Amino acid sequence: MKFRNTFIVPLTMCFSTFLSAAQLELKSGVDLLVLNGMESSEFEEGFKLSEGTNQAVVKMSKSFGTGGSKDIFTSNPYIVSFQSSGKDITIAHPKVYSVQHARNTFNKSPEWLVYEDGNLIESQSVFLEGKGGFVPYWDVKALVRDYNEKQGISFSATTAVVAATTKAAPVAKPQKSVAKAAQGEKPQTLEQLQAWYLKASKEERKAFRKWMIDQE
Repeated sequence: MKFRNTFIVPLTMCFSTFLSAAQLELKSGVDLLVLNGMESSEFEEGFKLSEGTNQAVVKMSKSFGTGGSKDIFTSNPYIVSFQSSGKDITIAHPKVYSVQHARNTFNKSPEWLVYEDGNLIESQSVFLEGKGGFVPYWDVKALVRDYNEKQGISFSATTAVVAATTKAAPVAKPQKSVAKAAQGEKPQTLEQLQAWYLKASKEERKAFRKWMIDQE
């Protein structure tokens, strides 16, 4: 009996932790296409988020007007990236009040709204380019995969990470040992490096890739 009781608390804690995993919620008018490399149809019980960086591919689909005068607006897909700290996240489409307003908004740079516990949080959104032809978005998952490969982003079971195969540039040789440690001996340093890279500007990423090439 003592042996059994020893495992009751840990198992209960694990089960409750699993149930309390953060999830992605969508406001009315938002359709989820892909989340962290997985199509929305692949999720069996809610859209579970990873700790840290998450990537959702969404589009707006909303009707305006009443009765027989209803008009529907559907946007192209957008990649929305944000950080999760273990709490539920909600994505809402840009604030628009008519089909024409929606068209004007999406012709520029629409601002997708991401909330954590009801508070607006920082996010980045990028228009997802489709392929040519009659149905440019017939395989959104493949489009997202191609986009991530070009950007040096990959997804593990828990988080988004930067692929270690990106190219890059001249910096002092003595720093070489730091790069090697980040890749193998110090996982925490690697995670910090990946987190920095995801937050860095295009210019900073370019300089960093050039530095990595010089270390090889």
